[in-house]
Amino acid sequence: MNSINYSVNDTASRREALNIEKNFVIQAPAGSGKTELLVQRVLKLLAYVGSPEDVLAVTFTRKAAAEMRSRIVDALYAGRSNTPPTEAHARLTWNLARHVLKRDSERSWGLLDNPSRLRIMTIDSLFSLVVGQMPFCTGFGVKPTVSEHPDRLYTEAIDETVSAVFEESHPLSVSVSVVLSHLDNNVPRLKDMLSSMLAKRDQWLRMLSGGGLDREFLDSCLDDIRLGIAEKIQSSLTGFVKTDFFEMLEFIKENLNNAGSSSQLVNVPDDKSFSGWSISDFSALSDLFFTSDGSFRKTLTKAQGFPAGTAFKGADAKAYAKSMKECGLAYIAVMKTHADIVALLSQAKSMPSDSYSDDQWVVLKCLFELLRQCEFNLQNVFSEKREVDFIEISARAGLALGSADSPTDLALSLDYDFQHILVDEFQDTSLSQFEFLEKMVHGWENGDGRTLTLVGDPMQSIYSFRNADVGLYLKAIQTGVGSLKLDFLQLSSNFRSAPKVVDWVNSVFSAVLPSQSDVSLGAVTYSRSNAAREDLAGSGAFMHPFLERDDAAEAQAVISIAKDALANSDNKSIAVLVRNRSHLESIVSTFKAEGIDYTAVEIESLGRRQIIVDLFSLTRALLDPSDNISWYSVFRSPWCGLTLEDLLVLKRRPKSRSLLLNTIKNKEVMANMSDDGKERLRKVVRIMCSSIQDRCRYGLRRWIESCWMSLGGSALLESQSDLEDVSRYFELLDKYDRGGNLAAMDEFTEKVTRLYAAPNSRSDGRLQLMTIHKAKGLEFDVVILPGLGRSARTPDQQLLLWDVKSNDYRNDSVVLAPVRKTGGDTDPIYQYISSIESKRTSYEDARLFYVAATRAKNALHLLGAISCDEKTDLVPKPSKGSMLSHIWDYVEDVFQSHFDKVGFVSSTSSASNHVSGRLIRIQSGWEMNSPAPAIDMKQSADTRFSRSFT
Repeated sequence: MNSINYSVNDTASRREALNIEKNFVIQAPAGSGKTELLVQRVLKLLAYVGSPEDVLAVTFTRKAAAEMRSRIVDALYAGRSNTPPTEAHARLTWNLARHVLKRDSERSWGLLDNPSRLRIMTIDSLFSLVVGQMPFCTGFGVKPTVSEHPDRLYTEAIDETVSAVFEESHPLSVSVSVVLSHLDNNVPRLKDMLSSMLAKRDQWLRMLSGGGLDREFLDSCLDDIRLGIAEKIQSSLTGFVKTDFFEMLEFIKENLNNAGSSSQLVNVPDDKSFSGWSISDFSALSDLFFTSDGSFRKTLTKAQGFPAGTAFKGADAKAYAKSMKECGLAYIAVMKTHADIVALLSQAKSMPSDSYSDDQWVVLKCLFELLRQCEFNLQNVFSEKREVDFIEISARAGLALGSADSPTDLALSLDYDFQHILVDEFQDTSLSQFEFLEKMVHGWENGDGRTLTLVGDPMQSIYSFRNADVGLYLKAIQTGVGSLKLDFLQLSSNFRSAPKVVDWVNSVFSAVLPSQSDVSLGAVTYSRSNAAREDLAGSGAFMHPFLERDDAAEAQAVISIAKDALANSDNKSIAVLVRNRSHLESIVSTFKAEGIDYTAVEIESLGRRQIIVDLFSLTRALLDPSDNISWYSVFRSPWCGLTLEDLLVLKRRPKSRSLLLNTIKNKEVMANMSDDGKERLRKVVRIMCSSIQDRCRYGLRRWIESCWMSLGGSALLESQSDLEDVSRYFELLDKYDRGGNLAAMDEFTEKVTRLYAAPNSRSDGRLQLMTIHKAKGLEFDVVILPGLGRSARTPDQQLLLWDVKSNDYRNDSVVLAPVRKTGGDTDPIYQYISSIESKRTSYEDARLFYVAATRAKNALHLLGAISCDEKTDLVPKPSKGSMLSHIWDYVEDVFQSHFDKVGFVSSTSSASNHVSGRLIRIQSGWEMNSPAPAIDMKQSADTRFSRSFT
């Protein structure tokens, strides 16, 4: 055991955070005891306020809200004891709780009897509360249902919009035609893109708030952005370059000019202050330092203005040319340590030099007309269905509070009701949520007795797909919220992870995360942590290198690590965390093959499980006897189990478009089938025909379930989790029952795909599999991170890209561009915005890696593969966009050492799993022992039957 005394070194910040007269932004990195601190501040506030409703604590998930409420109530119960805890932090919570209990007694609050008086809620619940109080102002009469999956609502609005193309007299017909032509008349693609746009309409609707697009304004925005970038580069380079740089530049210009080069460097101004340089000049300068893929140049050639020495005559000329080349390489080496200049030159390189073309402008105008109509139609769908999405609730809640200049009565009422507001996980705030918060604290002033506390960790901001903007966290630190200025507090103690893990995370992520914060790009610098606990045996971070992608081998390594961890009784929790669910496919298969029980948290899609696929086919076949594809699926399913040869006989039957059900009456077809196939087919057809005759006599669930049971469905269930999955399917089926028919087949299908298989009931929960996003907020003794060498999925092209920047010339500069015309040239403006999005994504991927690494308490295992080449002795860099690429500078030696030891080994395993060709089916001749109607699924759980494999 390490004897070092790991003390809490941020005590002053923690003490200051309990000053209830101040407003704070508190950065609480992973493992810093954030929830405990939040609970303590809430308790401190409750001991002074007039009523518990004066304090509002806002979280982003129901789970987090429930945990905070539970922690506060537990603290109050613990405070009833006269014996204080021994730990300092627990003793502080105990003391604060006793003060609250005293206040509770004086004011007759009855918090322990009525914990619902604690105003702890999610941000969405707060929006719903506000909307419910102002139904007229928000435009809602009866409070609508909020859909968590509103895609079908979007689809209905989009279908109504796109249908205008078929009506020449429709005012939107031309716009739809123009946009469709831009996409090569690919209607499904247009609809998918429009759906994606509606899911983030709160962002682009702002650009239409002034009435429409202004070409002159957008062109001027491009000019402002170019000028802003150029000025930043000028300022940065002035202190970076020396006199020899301009001497080298003259050398380059002369050589390029003599070679007849078209490089822009030939024409850059002779201005040693760079004040006369344009964005194009700086773009040309970036070519001197970087290759086309953005990497630093390893050498300089005549293409950059450095001819070989043989091109010069005389020893002096050769020596001078050599010194100039050395000068250039020296600047490249030094620039590697100036990430700010690198980023600026990269922006200059990607910045388009031209304004909007006429063709672009026509498409943009038509596109916005289309989007505006989609949004209008969506409002109609909301009204008709009395169902909305979270974006709409957020927008209507903001509307209910009015504006800063003209607050509504409700805004004034909330201003009176809430005296203290705390927001947890503030790094996950979206712009609309931030603006709502600004309205809530409008009129608040520092020192007026009301306080705002924002708690979070920008290094853990990983929800941009939910419109979270980590730049808002940085903005709150820099300029506050509304008129409130917030004091910044930084926590640094890590109570979770072992010192060896903390040290590894500090050394790696201090370089992985950007060196400078940037509000517009969502760049967040690293904040170091200090271990506040001791090491245990086996603690640390361990890299397991693979020299070729081999999913099977990597899965076996995961199994080995997991087995070792499970063998140690001190490890109460082991987690396998991945970026994408698909990265677990080989691992899950291997776990099952090894007989290792695990708990998969929302990993296996219910709609992809074979028992559910078969049930879905059965449902469709019974509902539509003409659906031959579903009937083929039923005949192949384990309940029937026809071989491929017998299925081929059915496919080749005369009048192949006739109902498959009638095939059994065709003696010629039946004669060509195997004897076993005939028996199986007759039995299944008999049962299903009987069920079809019973249609609408029972409810949909009872009808389908009865047929499934008669076919032997329960005979093929292998575990309690299988039973739970089937039960979930039938429960969902019951919800869509409309008089014995299935309402909204497409919607039902979508719901099935969104359900996840039940966790393994045999698992004790020690070993868990989940995505990194799902693991956020959790901790595990051992964390295993496989698949680090895999690249992230390439994002789909968006119908419209935009970027908003604040600068010195106007409040906001907006740049936007439509997707590239199908088959057309690359749009430089679209590419520029796309490069910005790629940078933001890269920053968030690094933060996602940080979240994964900081889940580990004692041991962190990292597994990743590269693609080695037998023709070289050096290991190549990992795939761009992989998590491994972020930490390559720190693990390259591990891979190189492994390569030097084992050499090149070609993978003998396929990247994908081998799917067994065995046909699993019920034993021929099996019959149910008793009638099936209305059978209780739970009662049939223990029923087991034999299976045959062919």
